[in-house]
Amino acid sequence: MRFKNKIGAAFGSYGWRGGATRRIAKRLERAKIELIGDPLEVVYVPDKEQLRSCYEFGVELAKRIRESIN
Repeated sequence: MRFKNKIGAAFGSYGWRGGATRRIAKRLERAKIELIGDPLEVVYVPDKEQLRSCYEFGVELAKRIRESIN
């Protein structure tokens, strides 16, 4: 069974190795879920610039969700 007309995103923070968001993104792609941008990763606690990127990522995700239901 495959999803139809679904969107998704992969994001998170890590402390050691990282890579989980990329693995999640690959699984979403295999499930034919359209990704909103590249996976977003930050190390430990985000700084101001990374917080801004996270905010913009969330705004874009919300915009795409709103577009998909209209």
